[in-house]
Amino acid sequence: MKQNEQTIYIDTTSVNLWFGFYGLDEPSSNEHVWIYATPDVEDPGNLLAWIGVGSKNRLREILEAEGVPTILGDETAAAEEEPFLQEIRRLLASDKTEFRYFYDDPLSGKLRELPYPDLPRDERGALPCFIEVYPPAEYLERETFESGISAFCEKFLNIRAQKIVHLRPMRIETATEEYVGFAAELLSLPPIDDEQIADIARRTSRSENEIRRLLAEAERSKSNKSNERD
Repeated sequence: MKQNEQTIYIDTTSVNLWFGFYGLDEPSSNEHVWIYATPDVEDPGNLLAWIGVGSKNRLREILEAEGVPTILGDETAAAEEEPFLQEIRRLLASDKTEFRYFYDDPLSGKLRELPYPDLPRDERGALPCFIEVYPPAEYLERETFESGISAFCEKFLNIRAQKIVHLRPMRIETATEEYVGFAAELLSLPPIDDEQIADIARRTSRSENEIRRLLAEAERSKSNKSNERD
């Protein structure tokens, strides 16, 4: 079947996504993404999909924290867990974009099913209610993040995304002010050093001096707001 080529529009709600894109903080580990056919998010007919995009690194950390063996050859797993573990190991080792499928709990009394073709059914014969996309890279850099969304659109929506437009983009100026004024203090993060400044400059095609200026302005804004509260 010939794929439709079009621009798609995505909405995300996490500022951490942009902190990671710009190098202010570590890349985001998991994001919910709403995919639209046009910028009009008020029209429910424009919503194409709601998905998760995750990083392999974060998935591995979660599973290991829960005591789930993710390494081939681990003999501690129960026999009934082996199919799940085989799938997880395959996903983590893959050099392609992979998809995890989630199904409604039969005890919940609900049965939500996605309408896409060729979806895998669970042991009850039910279709998935949600899909998480895992690009091949360990972390969700911007290119990796958007490639995962493109892969989902091709596989399930029959759309080849010519362009991905962020409906709520965050400029580096805003991201810097948000990071310095709120996130860094809340999380007790260390000051941004010269190596990180060089990385931010590279990612944003700005000079290192301009990044230093933005950081200084963000610190002044933070100080002024603190004085106003006092």
